[in-house]
Amino acid sequence: MRDVLEEYKRVLLKDGFYIILSGSFLASMGNIMTNVALPWFLLSTSGSTSVTGFILFLSSIGGIMATPFVGLVMDKYPTKKVLIVQTVSCAVIVLMVVVLYALGLLPLWILGIAFFLRGLLMTVYDISIALVLSKLFDRDDQLQRANVLRTVFYYSQAIASPLLSGFVISRFGAPFALLANGGLLVAFVFFLRAFKKDLPGVLGKEAAGVWRNLSDGLSYIFRSRLMWGVLLVMSTLNFTTEPLNLIIPNLVKNELKSDAMLLGWFFSAMYAGSLSGALLYEFFKHKKRLGLTLLLCNAGICASLVLMALFSRYVPMLIASAYLQGFLVGPLDIASVTLRQRMVSSCQRGRVFSFTMIVNRSAASLGNAASGLLLLSLGTRSVLCAFSLLLAAATYAAFRIKEFRSASLG
Repeated sequence: MRDVLEEYKRVLLKDGFYIILSGSFLASMGNIMTNVALPWFLLSTSGSTSVTGFILFLSSIGGIMATPFVGLVMDKYPTKKVLIVQTVSCAVIVLMVVVLYALGLLPLWILGIAFFLRGLLMTVYDISIALVLSKLFDRDDQLQRANVLRTVFYYSQAIASPLLSGFVISRFGAPFALLANGGLLVAFVFFLRAFKKDLPGVLGKEAAGVWRNLSDGLSYIFRSRLMWGVLLVMSTLNFTTEPLNLIIPNLVKNELKSDAMLLGWFFSAMYAGSLSGALLYEFFKHKKRLGLTLLLCNAGICASLVLMALFSRYVPMLIASAYLQGFLVGPLDIASVTLRQRMVSSCQRGRVFSFTMIVNRSAASLGNAASGLLLLSLGTRSVLCAFSLLLAAATYAAFRIKEFRSASLG
């Protein structure tokens, strides 16, 4: 055990990696507060699940439209500088929304445009953090431990963030959660400036254009049955679990007739489960069998969706189901990122991350739009059961791909 802790200490101190982790801790806290506050705010102001789902759809579409450019930018330019530009831009957008709301000049269409742009910029953040790790760590064991630390730091703050957001929404209103997000993003900029390593791009001036960027990613995907499995599992997972950001607020507000604190408890339980799963990942016997880990976690998430459907009116079991799903998401996150970091060459990594991000973001946006419409006609339980069946079918299909289920490190 002592040797394991020493290994983690070495990873944490390598090239000031702890600075990036600490800064991303604050940035992620603010982002989660906004993710919790936005659906609640939209449901309160519009009174419509379809309008709320559409604006969440716009946010996802922003990420999809940015993704073809992001991979090329990340391969060509220093990761640190790109992250600083992204973080400053996100802070400006979020703080602008707060100011316009305070002035009474915030109709829904402006809010939609603002979060469309935020979704566009968040894609840069998501890909950048994964690429920072792949550039800092050459050894497989160190990279996997760095991903464990990244996941542990992320879910540590994520436990408190929904509760904090729920408290702020209940006492002061949703715009104050956005204000906190803007302040935490500004703090992240200072951490990035303190990080000394520049992490240069891997391509020179001869880097391909946008269409070649997409072409490279597509050709790699089409040649690799392993990546077929990754896309099948992760896109279906995003389609079926991302809508929980709409389904659960709707359940809490319109069916259980409760306040935002219950919403906070639900997502905090989910993130607490993810933290637990990430902490135990080091002791998982098959942790190097990445494909098997993804399949087992997906199967468990199917079961958690069924439990949510069965016990949607019984709050303790609803919270327990959220914890179970989170417990499986933690290891799944580590395994999926490590697989793409290590099984794609460094000169293509940003572009392949781009293409997989396009597919995943598209699935998430379609899931948000579909859930907004289905909730009107089917209800919460039926939607959760349907999503569970869809995820189970995709998991079985991915299991049939030998290259995916046997994917492993070393």
